[in-house]
Amino acid sequence: WAFGQPTGQGGAWGSPDPTSGATGDFVYGYNLNGDYENGLAEINLTTTPIDCSNVTGTTLRFQRWLGVESASYDHAAIEISVGDGPFAVVWDHAGGSSSDSEWVEVEYDISAVADGRSDVRIRWVMGTTDVSVVYCGWNIDDVEIIGVVPNEVTPGDLNGDGLVNGADMGLMLVSWGPCPGCPADLNGDGVVDGADMGLLLTYWSSGFARSVATEDRDRAGEDDRDEAEIQTDPRLINRDLLVVADHDGLIVSETGYRQEQDARLVIEIDGEAPILDHDLMIVRGESTLAGVLEIRVADHRRLASGIFVVLVSDSMVGAFDSIEMPTGTREDVRICASDHAILIVVGEIENGVELGDARPSGVDEVLDLIDVMHGIVHDDAAWDLDGNGLTDTEDLRILLDRFIGCD
Repeated sequence: WAFGQPTGQGGAWGSPDPTSGATGDFVYGYNLNGDYENGLAEINLTTTPIDCSNVTGTTLRFQRWLGVESASYDHAAIEISVGDGPFAVVWDHAGGSSSDSEWVEVEYDISAVADGRSDVRIRWVMGTTDVSVVYCGWNIDDVEIIGVVPNEVTPGDLNGDGLVNGADMGLMLVSWGPCPGCPADLNGDGVVDGADMGLLLTYWSSGFARSVATEDRDRAGEDDRDEAEIQTDPRLINRDLLVVADHDGLIVSETGYRQEQDARLVIEIDGEAPILDHDLMIVRGESTLAGVLEIRVADHRRLASGIFVVLVSDSMVGAFDSIEMPTGTREDVRICASDHAILIVVGEIENGVELGDARPSGVDEVLDLIDVMHGIVHDDAAWDLDGNGLTDTEDLRILLDRFIGCD
């Protein structure tokens, strides 16, 4: 075993070694200058102890370039151990000959052994091999140990990845109900409920609009546009491509939105629950629309009839120049634009029920929606629109129904 740059040699059988890593030049590999040997005893590359004492859902991920003869003759494996205990198999080459000709990302669940342990060791095994036929063997790069770490820095970041997004919402929904001491109990009242979801959405959306706007301005700075306009326009501006799913299904902009003629907004739908099953974009202020709206349907065969509100704005100016639907989408999927919303309509649906304003009369509905997203008034029964005692995504869905009002 060695650490360095592979030389692209070997390949007496199968593919040769790579000439660089998946990232950068260097890798860990068995014989960086060619194939493994015949008659090889089992030889291991073993990590130092890894502290997973504060981790759950531990996963091993890395990039692999591996060549090995059929398991009837030659062997390669990944094994795990804790403390001074014996090594157990994580993965074993079992089957015919294997010969990677490009870098392949692989991932293995090691949580049953590694979770909560401070002395986890991983080893990659080369050998044994028989007396004939040799391949390039192991090449390893970008090794990661991934898991959920309790967050003590970013409020709402339940999985410890530094972001507050859909993965954190998933963890919150799993913990829903009485759950004293749960990380998802953000307000510490012993119950994971709508109040905690409101806080989660506050942390999620409040930083998001700023980050997207900054990214778009950075991209725009690369072209010939007026720099003063880029610096002073406070709106979230889409000059190229904005895929809502890349931001875990939710964009909230409190400063308006402008999409330019050469830009594309991509919306995905797969079910009724806002954010979880279909993308949602909320704009406080004016949305100026142009360019392309692309609708992606994850699985049109199982998409039930319904109305999916995907963009809500205080006001909208202009319209998308074109709307693209995926090939094979069922024929009864159509786009509907009202004064304040863009909706995806599937099947024959009557207009939604008009709801009263949960806030004092005269306040714009988008302000109501943003208040729900920001977790304000969660102890007020006015936001429990379905009367189940919780303020959650179902209430958000009901609130979105008030934007349904076009044919």
